[in-house]
Amino acid sequence: MTNIFNVIRSVYSKSNIDMEIDNSTNILLVYYLGLDKDNLPTLARIAEFSYYITSDSLFYLIWLSVKGKDKTPFLRGFKRKETEKENSLYEKIRYILGWSQKELDLNRSILDKVIDKSIWKERLGIK
Repeated sequence: MTNIFNVIRSVYSKSNIDMEIDNSTNILLVYYLGLDKDNLPTLARIAEFSYYITSDSLFYLIWLSVKGKDKTPFLRGFKRKETEKENSLYEKIRYILGWSQKELDLNRSILDKVIDKSIWKERLGIK
């Protein structure tokens, strides 16, 4: 598997790359290079050719077209949304009181201070 950050570093530093380039690597390369605003006009022109040339040729076109820099700029990538594990006690309290999620979020700090969780879990039948 190709490390995309090594590929990005080689594009900016104009160094040799000893990895096999395929279409998925080119797609990720264009995505991450597009996060640098200086590359957007260049990548827009290159995007027209992406369906007509081979993946190696597309990589070399990107490699030749993107301006080299001394240091690779910081490219903020995407983050996956982390799904929070819902606390079953609060969900049960929300169900019993008929609250919406927003009402539960507003009152959660009060509930943390007021209730004894072990007693409530026992009485509500939560393990």
